[in-house]
Amino acid sequence: MAHNHSEAASITGGYVYHGKEFPELVGAYVYGDWATGKIWALWYDGEKVTRHEEIADTPHNIVTFGQDDDGEIYYLQFSNPTSIHRLKRNPQAGQPSSFPRSLSKTGVFADIKTLTPAHGVYPFSITQPLWEDGAVATQRLIGLKGESRISTTVVVYPEPNSHRKKIDYSSRWPAGAVLTRTITLGDLALTTAERSRRVETQLLHFDGQAWNAYTYRWNDAQTDAELVPASGEEVTFRVRPDPQSLDQEVRDYRWRFQSRAECLRCHNTWNNGALAFSPAQLQGVPGKQSHELVALGLIQSDYLEHTRAGLNPENPINGAARAVFHANCAHCHRSDAGGAVSVYLNTELLTAQMNVVGVEPAQGGLGLKNPKLIEPGDPWSSVIAVRMAKSGVGHMPLLGAKETDVKGLKAIEDWIARMTSTSAAPKPWDDTDWNEALITRELQTVNGAMRIRRAIDDGKLSVPLRKHAFQIAWASPETTVRDIFERFKPDALREKTLGSHVNVSDLLAVPGDAVRGSNLFTPEGKGASCLACHFVQGQGRHFGPDLTKIGAQQSAAQILESILYPSKLIAPEYRATIVELRDGSSQMGFVSRRDSREVVLKTPSGDSVSLPIATIASEKSLPNSLMPEGQLMGFTAQEAADLIAYLGSLGRRN
Repeated sequence: MAHNHSEAASITGGYVYHGKEFPELVGAYVYGDWATGKIWALWYDGEKVTRHEEIADTPHNIVTFGQDDDGEIYYLQFSNPTSIHRLKRNPQAGQPSSFPRSLSKTGVFADIKTLTPAHGVYPFSITQPLWEDGAVATQRLIGLKGESRISTTVVVYPEPNSHRKKIDYSSRWPAGAVLTRTITLGDLALTTAERSRRVETQLLHFDGQAWNAYTYRWNDAQTDAELVPASGEEVTFRVRPDPQSLDQEVRDYRWRFQSRAECLRCHNTWNNGALAFSPAQLQGVPGKQSHELVALGLIQSDYLEHTRAGLNPENPINGAARAVFHANCAHCHRSDAGGAVSVYLNTELLTAQMNVVGVEPAQGGLGLKNPKLIEPGDPWSSVIAVRMAKSGVGHMPLLGAKETDVKGLKAIEDWIARMTSTSAAPKPWDDTDWNEALITRELQTVNGAMRIRRAIDDGKLSVPLRKHAFQIAWASPETTVRDIFERFKPDALREKTLGSHVNVSDLLAVPGDAVRGSNLFTPEGKGASCLACHFVQGQGRHFGPDLTKIGAQQSAAQILESILYPSKLIAPEYRATIVELRDGSSQMGFVSRRDSREVVLKTPSGDSVSLPIATIASEKSLPNSLMPEGQLMGFTAQEAADLIAYLGSLGRRN
């Protein structure tokens, strides 16, 4: 059974039910999802799934299941504190939902046409908004039920073996809390008049145990917005092209109204649900807002101390870059929040604690020479910058924005370039005499392509030089070079790719060609990133599973499922572990050996690292696979079918 990301993120396996409390579930396989807290049951007749349904929606991070002697099922909620739960019947199950189907019925607005907040609902501003491909969140509101407020407790206690004190802040939202934001087309709009056109209003509701997410889609008349189905929706808008592109006045943009499960990938329990109404975002807003929020009784003053520092995009040293990371990346890339690698981008941390500077990439170098997640002094060799710049496979963020955040990327590149280093790499602000010969030479590598892209974004290339760069880059044999320059293409030259939402049955029905698929699985093909971890037919690297005989082990459907949902089933030997050392550093990899004296990790660089037991402070097994999601985003349906056909042919006897 395959789940797309509109309903699941990281599957936790369970058990076949043999208890007595739920006779209707006997014989069903019960399992859940780490990120969304949902639990499903499926029935399998030995050949196919005959029935499948969601049976529970919990507020928990489900890390494992268990059974008692009577066959009743329990699950473990991994949190602070960790807790054990068992399935119980919901007396309200099956009753019609009274949740409002239109935005005007939610009670949030006194006047829906003008978006005037209702009594007890208040606007607020934040320091660093999320990048939304040019669309803009024009209004943010908070409403708390009755006289309730966000309560913050502060505990001060001495640190072990130190004279210093440690302060722990803990904030709890009251039941009935609501947060909304309304998004308009903004810079995506073709005309000035369309900039303020409302597209959607997103609503978060805290029921006392968990946050629930809902999306309302505005009608064409702009008089009201209707609730989007739980699975989400898509619509195509005609919008502005990239300002540096040529010979194009309009382009198609596929807008995604995120599903409720997709929303909760970011608004997860590790972030306490709310991302915008948070101490880091509120602290940096100038004026009287902080005092007003306290005076209104929404928060206590202690709430705003609940972070090391607020965001400060005006800080010329690193503030702008850290603000971009915090707003766009840190909801996944923080401790325990669901990111597939041990990268921590929330603003509370020092740069040295982010685990990115000088670190080898765990999910491939994207064609860079000597790649690092961040190479001090050299943004052109930094994988994080490339992931933000490229389209298709490997683009970050995985959900939400699909276009390059030019301003945010510049801030990050400038921050990297200013880092202390011995690198001789050119700086973004260096004067360069660009000409066709130099452009052609630079576009032979991904590193050089990043420099050319930045020069274009800075307006340093004339129209003839841009045309020359586009012609070279679009025809490049290097996939990442083509992906970096994809955003400059007119629609007529763009491939229709699968994107982030794949219809499994439709894709499996497309006939594939194994020979064409083998060409994709080469250093120049779209599947080149797979070779960074997998070994197949004499190519690649032994870090992840060897794919040389995968066709003899898995069906086409299973191969596709493992690509789309790499975290659904992880072999024990390929479940990554983070080892925190007593000196404050950490290592990540697969445990290849363990004894009473040491733990040996196989790291993403391919090296084996021996860690003496005495140096280890803690170990943590990651819930997600190191194999990145979205591997087929940049593939056409035919290319994906060809790739599956090729992998399916491996190891089979003719």
